[in-house]
Amino acid sequence: MKAIIIQQVKNKLVLISAIKFKELNQIVRFTNREASVWDPYDFDSTYSNDTEYYQRLVDSERVKEIELFIKETFVEQEKNQDSIATIFPSSMILAFESENININNQEFISFNLPSDNDSCLIVDGQHRFAAMQRLYNRYKHEQFESLNTSFIKKIEDYSFNCTVLLNFDIWEQAQLFINVNFNQKKVNKSLYYDIFGAVPPENKVDKNSGIYLSHRLAQFLNNSEKSPLKNFIKMLGTGPGYFSQAFLVESLLVHFGSRGVWSSIEKDYRSKGTMHEILPKIFVAYFTAIKDTFKDIWPKGDSKYDSILCKTTGMGALIRLLGYIYKQLSIGAYPRIDKIDFENISTEDLTKVFKTIFEPISKKNQILFGNKGEYGGTGGAGLQSKLYKRLGQELGLFSADK
Repeated sequence: MKAIIIQQVKNKLVLISAIKFKELNQIVRFTNREASVWDPYDFDSTYSNDTEYYQRLVDSERVKEIELFIKETFVEQEKNQDSIATIFPSSMILAFESENININNQEFISFNLPSDNDSCLIVDGQHRFAAMQRLYNRYKHEQFESLNTSFIKKIEDYSFNCTVLLNFDIWEQAQLFINVNFNQKKVNKSLYYDIFGAVPPENKVDKNSGIYLSHRLAQFLNNSEKSPLKNFIKMLGTGPGYFSQAFLVESLLVHFGSRGVWSSIEKDYRSKGTMHEILPKIFVAYFTAIKDTFKDIWPKGDSKYDSILCKTTGMGALIRLLGYIYKQLSIGAYPRIDKIDFENISTEDLTKVFKTIFEPISKKNQILFGNKGEYGGTGGAGLQSKLYKRLGQELGLFSADK
């Protein structure tokens, strides 16, 4: 197989090549990222990399639309022999490993496609290849009897314009997938944070530590048996839950920023420190106290949930409020409560502290969190901010004009 070298770093190469459908058909593997059930703060649990793929699920309706487009293009070419079937002018991005490399000069290379089934990953372009594969398989089963025998050969010999990532690992492929699908076109933001939130291998640059910490907390809160928010989060942005992974990560990220209350924890994490290990205790205690204080409007597992407490508006305000409360408690500035040593206090004692804080508003659940109340409209940053200020005022933390 011939290719042009675009970039090379040691044994990793980025290539451009034209590869026929028949050469890819048996070796391509379709993948999709799945929500992890791993609890990163349960040190007895075993991490599995089974969910490390980065692709979205293939959309069957989109595949059918592309299949029809391919068929119509080939049929048109049958009628007009002078036309060229340039169906997909943009590159499909592939990734696989190859040790049989022959660099002819500084620009060109010869390489062998892998021979094993499912050994080639599609970084970008799964839908177009799935559509071509679907059309090919349907034709093989004679579902298009009106098409002549040259049609199947056209499919087999169709050359995809391919960018090849040679010898890139899964983490490196995921970063490129995000660059193509998030920075250049819109993609599910929960998927974005799930991929970028995956801690890189030891030899990779650790520059997204705020996202890593927020993602770890999201995994813990959704997966741990200790968490009051277990199964509340729509991991990867889909499925059951009351708010999305993207919303939660972005709410947490504020606290890890340069001006955030946990900026020192983020800095310590970049230095391989362990300060972040206090965070699960804080969140368990905080939301256990909220659950017990507002038990009448806490989700009970049924499909109908008639409160904003555990939806975007309520959670956004409460997570923001946690940052303020944490800061006041850690420096001994919270009214009528002694300074808290968050590292050494037990979860039970910290829960009692948070219950004491929220007790003054325990009878105002409908006023503050009612679905038809002042803050029960469509969730947004503005409404979250208003509820945050109202909570602070009710707790005696903010003046009315704050």
